[in-house]
Amino acid sequence: MEALASYESLFDRITSRRRISELISRLVSNRLFINVLLPDSDEHYASTVLEVNDHHLVLDELNPEEGHELIQTGGTLTIQARLEGAMLVFSSPVIGIGEHDGVALYRLEIPKELRYMQRRKSYRVLIERVMDLPVMLELAEEKLGGILHDISAHGLSLWLPKGFVPEFERATHIPRCRVQLPNEDGLDCAIEVRSLRHERGEDRYLLGARFVAPEPRMRQRLAKMVTGIERYVLRKRAQEKAQ
Repeated sequence: MEALASYESLFDRITSRRRISELISRLVSNRLFINVLLPDSDEHYASTVLEVNDHHLVLDELNPEEGHELIQTGGTLTIQARLEGAMLVFSSPVIGIGEHDGVALYRLEIPKELRYMQRRKSYRVLIERVMDLPVMLELAEEKLGGILHDISAHGLSLWLPKGFVPEFERATHIPRCRVQLPNEDGLDCAIEVRSLRHERGEDRYLLGARFVAPEPRMRQRLAKMVTGIERYVLRKRAQEKAQ
């Protein structure tokens, strides 16, 4: 997927086994929770890394515990974690399933590659070709519909139809931009146009905008929404990799 490829470009790819073990060891020493994504489930499961060496790592039982029934030896798990503001993502096959004092444990191979993204003030999650999220711009005398291209906690870009006559100038204020979110209410916020361009080979326009002074509550919701979409993209990647 082109959109996923662009999203993946935000990560540094680490292939040194020693460096990979060092980063995962910091998850152990800091007792950090991780997200575990399973190819056949839409659920996000929580766990922790209990131990790691140069050959394998051991995960604690998943929460919710129903995820245990979905794990099989030879299956691939995708792990997502935050470490001092950076994001770590890796996928690894399960090489053993056991238990200790009635608690399930999972032994995974050390991944051959770990994707690492440094903390940024704001990064954009690419949406197009992963899911279609409608966007409605409410102008003074009309409404204009488009499709979300990408979004961050500070702004977004969207595709406008080829019949659209571009009249927006930089800094044009749009009092209401509504993004329709999956499985929940839409998100409403004022935006300011930052760019408008016609993509070569495309019969449509790409509009870039920033959110205008959202309330603290809205900022929290934006951050939560971006994180949710980010997890969805990673889950889709895990599912595609398992196919």
